[in-house]
Amino acid sequence: YHSGIVVRVDSAFPITGGGKVITCLTVEGNTNTDGSSNGYTTLQRSRQFNTFVGDIFVRWANLDSRQQAA
Repeated sequence: YHSGIVVRVDSAFPITGGGKVITCLTVEGNTNTDGSSNGYTTLQRSRQFNTFVGDIFVRWANLDSRQQAA
């Protein structure tokens, strides 16, 4: 697994069979210029994600239980 912060979404296209291919600009830690998921620095990266194969986005603010009504 690898994580990063999405800075912006550049495009999103539906694909056959369901899901989307999404191109994003990210900021990722523990990477390098070759795109390693076990690197030595923090970089901006352009990434393509495919939700059909299991790539996901987590919106941390939506997971904060303090925001939910009692």
